[in-house]
Amino acid sequence: MAELLNYDTSWLNPALKFVIIGLYVFIAYAYYRARLYYAGDIEKVLRTLFWMSTVAAVAAVLRYFGHGTEFGFTSAYSLKWFQSLGYVFQAILFILVPLQMAKGILPEIRD
Repeated sequence: MAELLNYDTSWLNPALKFVIIGLYVFIAYAYYRARLYYAGDIEKVLRTLFWMSTVAAVAAVLRYFGHGTEFGFTSAYSLKWFQSLGYVFQAILFILVPLQMAKGILPEIRD
């Protein structure tokens, strides 16, 4: 069991990273398809969720490559910085969703 949970040597580590990437790509596709059927305020929310999941998918891909030393990055100037920035951007988009939903519900926020 210890070998299975060892982050550096376990086959589970890359497998879970592929699962995460696949889930984010599926979520982005689902939001994109749902966005085609709705208009108005809900379409704005779905558009924001689509971009949020797209950013998350890109960050998950960067997570798979770790520091990116195979591409000329170093541990000091790493792909992990871009992954972290992607997650910050995702969090900002996640804040926009309830604000957009509240604008459709609460008239005092609309203006």
